[in-house]
Formats: sequence, structure tokens, C-alpha cells
Amino acid sequence: MARKRDPQSVRHQRGVITLRTLLLIFTGGLLVLVLLSGFFTSYSHFRSYVSEQLAGQARDGATAVGLSLSNAIDGRDRVAAGSLIDSVFDSGRYLSVVYLDNQGQVIVGRSRTLEDIGVPGWFRSLAHLPLPVARAEVVRGWSRLGSVQVVSDPGRAYRDLWRITSGLVVAILVIGGIGLFVLFLTLARVLRPLSALEEQAQALGRREFRRHVTVRSTRELNQVTTAMNQMADDLGHLFEGQAKLIQHFRRVNNEDPVTGLASRSAFDQRLKAEVESEERFAPSVLMLIQLRDFAGFNDAYGRLEGDRLLIRIAGVIREFLSRHAGSFAGRRTGAEFAVYLPGAVPADAGIWCRDLLSELDGIYADQASPAEVAVHAGVAKTAVGVNARELMSAADEALRHAQSHEESACHFANGEQERHHNNDTWRAIISEAILRSASPSGFSRCLRNTPKRLYTTRFFPGCRHPRAS
Repeated sequence: MARKRDPQSVRHQRGVITLRTLLLIFTGGLLVLVLLSGFFTSYSHFRSYVSEQLAGQARDGATAVGLSLSNAIDGRDRVAAGSLIDSVFDSGRYLSVVYLDNQGQVIVGRSRTLEDIGVPGWFRSLAHLPLPVARAEVVRGWSRLGSVQVVSDPGRAYRDLWRITSGLVVAILVIGGIGLFVLFLTLARVLRPLSALEEQAQALGRREFRRHVTVRSTRELNQVTTAMNQMADDLGHLFEGQAKLIQHFRRVNNEDPVTGLASRSAFDQRLKAEVESEERFAPSVLMLIQLRDFAGFNDAYGRLEGDRLLIRIAGVIREFLSRHAGSFAGRRTGAEFAVYLPGAVPADAGIWCRDLLSELDGIYADQASPAEVAVHAGVAKTAVGVNARELMSAADEALRHAQSHEESACHFANGEQERHHNNDTWRAIISEAILRSASPSGFSRCLRNTPKRLYTTRFFPGCRHPRAS
């Protein structure tokens, strides 16, 4: 079956920026950057131009007044000098025209402040044109009479700069808007196949291989759509022939290739189903068995001999399973095996485990001779509220305790190995169960772990252990 899409993933993907939006932002940003660069360049050049014009105007005015006072008019005549300065100042091109003596005192002059010039105040603050001051000497023969100081009026310069700046802004907005609109239409036309490709990809995820893209665009995108259509056809043919192969791989995945026992994943799945089943009522036992220094055996005798040893070990375990109905086993890693015995109690499992270890130890010692070898096992029993992972962890911990011994050993998790009942105890248990049962329709075996704990494999209801004498 096709895998369903996660709604969270779908919502997340819808929040991701599209390629068209990304290209629009990137290309539009470049366009805006170019326009702004042109604007600031033009603005800077024109501002420098008007600043230079103001400075030249101030120099020309100072030079003209200075020459007139030096040659045409007697600079010592205050009235004539005042008339000349008034005529120059009234032209409206200067903020200040002042005639100073040699001590810097004003002989005669005119000045005014820069008032409303038809330009917003924020623009004046932003442009901030300098006020150029020009000076010229007034001389008569070899005598220096004073100097003329002229300051240009920047009002006209501000107005020209404001007019040019406003025109540049309007032009940038118009050109930028038209450019972005044309760019949007172009991208929408060029990238139109991408939406069809996205729908085709979603269809492929649902294993719908008959959906093709017919929208045409640029040469590169046309090649992509052709390749996607071909891939959809190939996948359709491929999936038709893969169903049986997938089933075969699943079977192979559930079986260890060397021993033929269940693989680790298959064993864990079955163990989880057995241990965490709501219908399980009988106690069970999990055994983890490991050959000591199997890596050293491989290094000494080679992997081929190691595989042969594992095959012999697996044969003994299969024979052991055949004597216990419902039991199953699997190979974990390397030379570690797991055996699950449903309905078994630790007392019986202890005997079976030691017998199995003795047989496995004999095989291992026979093939590894003259090296010293050992086989260790950890045993854990099921309990209410204990899941498969916890049961495996308990058995693994018991295995580590067993491995602390040099010789082959079997260790129970938490030291809970139960003892066997003798014949008299079994006779008393069965007799009491028969006497207490109202309808004896079967057989009940009652097992005592401690004088205060009782396990019953259900054959009679209400089976109790006889009181200890």
C-alpha cells in the first residue's frame, strides 16, 4: 500500500517558500538594488553639481564686488559702496554681501536668513547643502581698503535638487513596478510546469503512475518533464514486478542466513507479541545464550569454521525446541542466541538450561579444542507489567552475571530460580486441587515460588499450595 502523507508534513510544506516566489524576490531585489544604486548615484552627482555651482556663484559675486569697489567706485565712499552692494544683493542670488574694513568691522552690507524656499524641511536636513563663503580684497593702488564677503543663497539649489530627486523617485517607482510585474508574468509562464510536476510527484507517492505532464516551457524544464514522464512509466512497470520480490525479501529478513533460526528483528517482534499479549496467562521464560570468545575462535579457525559451529549450535537448539511446544529461538548477534519457553517456570527452566548448556559446551569444546571455552546463559521470567524490552534487559543482565564465571554457567535474573517439588509435594498439591475443585474437568499444576507466592497453570480453578508442614 502507498504510504500516507503526514498531515503535519503537508502543513509544513505549504509554509515553505515557492521557487517562483524565491526567484521573484531575488530578481526583483536585484532590480530594486540597481534602481536604487542609479538613484543614489544620480542624486550624489547632482548634489555635488549644485554645491559647486553655489561655490562658483559666491566666488563670482565676491570678485565682481571687490573689483568694482577697487576700480570703478571709490571704496572709501560709504554711500557709493552701499549702493553697489544693494544692487548686487537685490539680485536674490546671495544671502549676505558685506564690505569689511581691515579690522574686520562691517563698513556696509546686506544679509537675510534662509526662509521658506518651497522644499520640505526634512529634505533640507537630508540634503544639507553647504553655504559657500567667498572673499575678495578691495585695494586702491598699493593700499588695502578692506575685503568683501559674499554668501550664496542655496534656495534655488534646494529647489532644483528637490525637483530632480522627486523625478528620480517617480521614475524608479514606475520602472520598478513595471519591471516587477513583467518579471512576475515571465516567471509564472516559465515555471508553470513545476506545479504539474509537483502534482505528478504526489501521484507517484500514491503509486499512480499514469499521470503525465503535458505543459511545455523552456528547453531545460521540457527535458525535466520528459524525464519525469519516462520515470513514471518505468516505475509503473517496475512496481508490477517487485511485489513478489518484496515478499521474498521479507521472508529472508525474518531468517538468519547462517543458522536458519529467526533473525533478531523477527525474534523481537514475536517476543513482543508473546510477552505483551493480553491473552497470555501462564508464566514463561526467556533465555539468552552466548558462546564465550567466539571472536577468538573465528580468528583462530576462520569464519568458515565459525559458521559451521553456529550451524551445529543452531541444530542443537532446534532439537531443544522440538521438545517444548510453542517455544521459539533466534540468533541475536554473533554467537548470541535467544530462546523463549512459554508456560515454563524457572525451576524447570533451570534444569533445561543447564542440560542445554552442557550439550552446547560439548560441541563448542570439541571444535575449539584445545582452547578453553564456555557457554553462558541468562534466564529471566515474565511477570505482570513487564514488557518485552524489560524482559530482554533482565535476561541480558543475568547473562552478564553468568559470564563472570570462567566455566559454563546459567544465571537467573534477580536470583529468582525456583526449586523443584518432590513426589510427595506434587501428590499433596494434586490431591488438594482435586478436593477443592467443584467440577474436575482437567488437571491443575500448582507451583510454589516461596511460601507467600503462588503460580498456577490453569487446569483447576482455586488451586492452592498445601501448607508447609
